[in-house]
Amino acid sequence: MEKAKEVLDALEAELEAAMVKVPVTAVQVEVLMENKAAMLVRLREALHCMVEIDRAQKVVKVVAPEEDMAKAKEEVEKALAGIVEARIAIPARVGGVFVGTKGKHISSVRSQFHVALEFEKEELCVGGAAENVAAATAAIEAWVKEHTVKELKAAPELAFPCLVGVKGATRRELEKELKVEIHVEEDGCVWVLGEASLCEAAMTKLAALLDAYTRENAVVEVPEKAFRNASELRASAVDKEAKQEGVEVRCLAKSHSFALHGPEEKVKALKARLEALGAKYAEYDEAALEVPAEQIGTLVGKGGEHARELQERFGVEIQTRAKDVKLWGPASALEAAKAGILADLTAGTGGYRSRTRNALSYLLLSLGGTGSYLVFFADPEGWASTMLGNGTEQSYIDTMRMTGTTGILLAMLLGTVLAAAVSALVGGRMLKKQFEKAGITK
Repeated sequence: MEKAKEVLDALEAELEAAMVKVPVTAVQVEVLMENKAAMLVRLREALHCMVEIDRAQKVVKVVAPEEDMAKAKEEVEKALAGIVEARIAIPARVGGVFVGTKGKHISSVRSQFHVALEFEKEELCVGGAAENVAAATAAIEAWVKEHTVKELKAAPELAFPCLVGVKGATRRELEKELKVEIHVEEDGCVWVLGEASLCEAAMTKLAALLDAYTRENAVVEVPEKAFRNASELRASAVDKEAKQEGVEVRCLAKSHSFALHGPEEKVKALKARLEALGAKYAEYDEAALEVPAEQIGTLVGKGGEHARELQERFGVEIQTRAKDVKLWGPASALEAAKAGILADLTAGTGGYRSRTRNALSYLLLSLGGTGSYLVFFADPEGWASTMLGNGTEQSYIDTMRMTGTTGILLAMLLGTVLAAAVSALVGGRMLKKQFEKAGITK
């Protein structure tokens, strides 16, 4: 094995010594390989030696006897010098059209002019015999002049209905009228392809159409959580209001927004109404509260009556789900609402008649007001960021940071618990007879 390796290494060294490498460009490689490598085959037959292309190293490898090496290299370099190159600037969008579907157009140009064509970024390299390159370059430059690209930006929610239409009907009509190709990207970028003067006229026309359509249309984005939860912003509610106003509306769930279309004044009015609702719910938030499945019925009550009562009491909307309860309302009210619901459920476990459970329920309800402060002590930076985002003044945040010590936290919790316990005890004793008579406690 060792000997065989030595023999192979020696042969490789001998081959390397008998080889010269001539640099080539990508276009020269394509010309050499054109028509089943016809040019390469002619060189081999004329020189009676090995002539190979190494694409990775971008060289032509020539292997010949030492006495013939200089002549072989000279002939290869002469053949490569006969390959003329030209470069034509072609914008990326035009380049895609030039290549054509499955490369059909670029292949037809190669075949027609017997040239190699390679794209390098936004340049087309043309290579081959001088007369072929000259003819191909003139034809391609003429083609580029007839295929200018112009583009403009528009909101996709407006560009598609305005310029594309149902199944592309509007676009086909516009292309026929303007004598250009019209393309609308997913991001709303509109670009046209055609002769320069026609592209200019088309851009003017399309911009005017979009401007008019914009005046008669609007896209209103609302806070995502409000879009999910606010009854006034549900698709059915907005659609009903829009119909009354004579405005068409589309619900755009991904962007939590509504696209409006109709008479300009009516669109403005509905847009203002939706923006006002968005502002109204800007400081609303949602929170989840785990509730045992067996207590969901207690929370909801007969016909949802108890849930509605709790909603009115705490100023939040309660949505029951399989494993928890979702609360939706002003961010400042959520912690108190959580505590209030837990308090209500605690009292409910005793049928609202156990004095002990009712007292514990009152204690939980009293602690509800400390929720925001507990968040401050748990995550001061997160709390500050949220409060500032909700419009709280920086001075309030600074005061909380200066005075919010561990001692204050303990005093607040212990004071709340003590006051609640005393209130429950005194109140229970004062109203004991009345509660027992009414059957409220036992």
